[in-house]
Amino acid sequence: MTSNRATCRGAAEPCVRRVEFSVVDDEADIAHLVARALSACGMAGCWFTEPAAFLAEAARKAPNLVVLDLSLRGSDACAVMRQLAALRYRGSVLLMSGWLDAALRESERVGTACGLSMLEPLPKPFRLDDLYLRVARVAQVCASCRSQTAGRAAQACR
Repeated sequence: MTSNRATCRGAAEPCVRRVEFSVVDDEADIAHLVARALSACGMAGCWFTEPAAFLAEAARKAPNLVVLDLSLRGSDACAVMRQLAALRYRGSVLLMSGWLDAALRESERVGTACGLSMLEPLPKPFRLDDLYLRVARVAQVCASCRSQTAGRAAQACR
């Protein structure tokens, strides 16, 4: 996997590994916001409002990270996660939702039972810092660069 251009001050090596993401949310504004925030951190990817379009793309080229809304028009996160498991998806999944925390946790358990690598769920509404904290493990972003990119991403999403 190639490295991103970002480097720590004083470090010769890039501190962010290249992360390809997909955001799946039937609310286009939310999907676009999350995609812009992740792009501002040096990640690359796209967003989808239709689970079927996302799954077709994931079958072709799986991203390292999937940010998945719990409730999707005509489907739900559990169905999408089962299909990801059938594709032998090996990236990370971050669930997000405005539903109760219990629903997020139960869906997280479904993803784990499917053999998926689940990140800590993200309740809506959320702060961008909360999003960055959850995806930092996937991106392997150092603390110094995470705080720098968080400020830039917050400005980019305004």
